[in-house]
Amino acid sequence: MKGAFVAFVLASCLCSARTFAQGLSGFEASRTLREALVRGGFEDAIRTGRGADLDRGLTSSAFAKSATVFVAGYYFEDELDQRRRLGRLHVSLYDGRRNRWVHNDDVIAEAGRRGLDVGGSVLDVVISEKVVLLDTHATPSAGQTLVMDRSLHLLSSLSGFHARPTSDGSIWYFGNMTHFADTHQETLKFFDLKRHAESEIFPGSALSAVATSYEQQIKAIFASYPEFQTASTFDRTITSVMERDARLSFLVQYGSNYLENKRVTAPTFVTIARCDRRRDSSKWSCAESELETFARQVGVTPSKDRNGRYDTRTVEALIRNALDR
Repeated sequence: MKGAFVAFVLASCLCSARTFAQGLSGFEASRTLREALVRGGFEDAIRTGRGADLDRGLTSSAFAKSATVFVAGYYFEDELDQRRRLGRLHVSLYDGRRNRWVHNDDVIAEAGRRGLDVGGSVLDVVISEKVVLLDTHATPSAGQTLVMDRSLHLLSSLSGFHARPTSDGSIWYFGNMTHFADTHQETLKFFDLKRHAESEIFPGSALSAVATSYEQQIKAIFASYPEFQTASTFDRTITSVMERDARLSFLVQYGSNYLENKRVTAPTFVTIARCDRRRDSSKWSCAESELETFARQVGVTPSKDRNGRYDTRTVEALIRNALDR
């Protein structure tokens, strides 16, 4: 599942300062585009007379806005088939500066012509200066990120979820995982918008020294239980991602849900990682340190909440220190 290992889980994104817009919770209850526009303060879009079908019922929709732009990704309820399967995927953008609507009324058809996957329900919409990102559902551990330009032309479909723009307009996101698996290891991926190239940011081609050491501990425990033949490694969750100037820093949490479910005691491990993008390249290099060790190095005293989890103040301070180094 997304964020399978739950120990020490914090908010999934403390958020890059370079994220220009995000979905708003007040939009979630909107049953029509008209309701979403009113709740978002975009009544001018209604008065243009050139909008989408503002009063048709919506299903599986998500919305976002910036100061001047409103975007909706949605399905119409009356386009569901007899088995209640989704119909056409619609995306609409209103540009308040130009008082102009743009629509893509069949994203699925456009994707099909190019051999791209679309996913299902729209879970999130993100607006940046260059692109619109739609996060769609595939499984509880996987999704598709649709990358569109501001004219709503489909640029790419990424096999991952929770995509966010970087400061140069490219995109980072979480890679998909197999849902029905004994272990879940989250990864960070990157889409270079200029080159249309995908690459893995973290963990990359090899585990770090501290992650390798932890993996050896977990494998030693599995070796003591020959009956556990279906799993032999750890779960990994990545949270609290922050981005600045072509570098990312985040919290990494290691554990074993499999062993925990078998009532076998297994160590947990928490790290701070930083990844730097190589100049004029889609390649990244990463460094990872055990959280307490890194805290001593930068002079931060870690604190935990009443449940024994590192609190938000601690994590933010450590991640910002990692970005500054």
